[in-house]
Amino acid sequence: MTTRALLPALAVCVLPFSIMQSAVSPLLGTFGERLGVDQAGTMWIFTAFLLSATVTTPVLGRLGDLHGKRRWMLIVVVVQVVGTVACAVAGDLATMLLGRALQGTGGALFPLAYGLLRDHLPPSRVALGIGVLSSVLGAGGSIGVVTAGPVERLLGPAWVFGLPGVLMAGSLLLIVGLVPESPQRGVGGLSWPSAVLLGAGLLASMLVLSTLGVWPVAVVGTIAVLGVVTMLAWARVEARATWPLVDVRLLRARGMWTTNLCSMLVGFALIQSFLVVPQLLLLPADSGFGFGVDVMHVGLYVLPSSLAMLAFSPVSGWLGGRAGARAPLIVGALLCATAYAALAFGHREIWAVVGANALNGIGAALAFSALPNLTVRAAPVDRTGVATAITTVARTAGGALGTQVAAVVLATATPVGASRPDEIGFTAVFAVMVVAMVGCLAVAMAVPRNPRPPCPPRPPLVVTQRRSTTCTWPGSSAMPSRRGVSPGPAAPAPNG
Repeated sequence: MTTRALLPALAVCVLPFSIMQSAVSPLLGTFGERLGVDQAGTMWIFTAFLLSATVTTPVLGRLGDLHGKRRWMLIVVVVQVVGTVACAVAGDLATMLLGRALQGTGGALFPLAYGLLRDHLPPSRVALGIGVLSSVLGAGGSIGVVTAGPVERLLGPAWVFGLPGVLMAGSLLLIVGLVPESPQRGVGGLSWPSAVLLGAGLLASMLVLSTLGVWPVAVVGTIAVLGVVTMLAWARVEARATWPLVDVRLLRARGMWTTNLCSMLVGFALIQSFLVVPQLLLLPADSGFGFGVDVMHVGLYVLPSSLAMLAFSPVSGWLGGRAGARAPLIVGALLCATAYAALAFGHREIWAVVGANALNGIGAALAFSALPNLTVRAAPVDRTGVATAITTVARTAGGALGTQVAAVVLATATPVGASRPDEIGFTAVFAVMVVAMVGCLAVAMAVPRNPRPPCPPRPPLVVTQRRSTTCTWPGSSAMPSRRGVSPGPAAPAPNG
């Protein structure tokens, strides 16, 4: 089976998730009226998706490493289709939230797809392929914002889910016909106690980020404490597990923690191009700083950013294949910081807003494409799925935190009795994003130029007739084996 069709097929498979991540954002008020719930209830339509993606992505990524990435892509897409049908026909909030949670499992498609590219493409094409998939991640979010209003107005709210659902169903045929199964298999099994604790800890963290300012402070504080305790328990279980889910030692490697921190900061800042910039465009012109764009046309002003992401994500992969993925990450963070600075101090003209947002799209494309490439190079080949899943979770958590920070800042800048924030609120939001991207730039400088994958977890000793090789784990010294004893089969060398 040729690998030429692999990348286009995977791009089509991950596109619906990216669209559904943002398509509901401009229409939360519409869905609230349709379902008969208040603003707090409608926010859960967005939050349920993020919670599900955060909790399920690392577990499904590890299952793909163990039992086949193509097999688990099929399972995840089927679950997505069921969830999309539930959202399209939902007549109450509970059904809608269930459907959105099922849709959120699609977050695992990205680490599974990255792993398939690593397993099947020649090393020289892996970076470019990951860049293309990363462009789908960013551009799909913009497509969701651009198309949501016209689709809802012309076809009805159900078709906001229906059209991506048709694309999901078609992607099943592409996976069956064009995506070969991975020849790589992870060693060992899945530590279910670890998976449950990690899921509970991530769920608590996302609940805290999503309910700040909505639920009572005492309730949110209690959830935060429980989340911290759960994550500490998870780290303890991981350290003792024979086959850990993530392996804390892997996360301590400099190539991993720096990449994940950059992923969180980029996700924190990029969410503003989907939420705050459209809100600024939609404000009435009589506010003195808004532009009075209607919901049917706001997508046209966001479109240059989407096109920039589509165009420059492959460029990031191409550049990463020649100069290393660290270079486009640094350049991307610098461009995003510059774009947000321009938005903070020059948002009175619409051409300035559109231009700065497009520059932000270029920077985000370079950074987003570089991050999974850095993770793939820093992770052992049999841990690609779960390692890139953690990077995906970091980006999602950053986006959730960015959403809440923006909401708090804008609410603080809204005068008592007023329906919209003052201009200083938007300036402050963009200034916060400048700080985030400057921080990302500093961390990116600490990313190793040529990260070396650490060894897999220590397997049980196996009696052999020959001397084994030496292996070094993060945080430990070399462990030469005794004569006649070796630490089991070695993990295969990374592809690229």
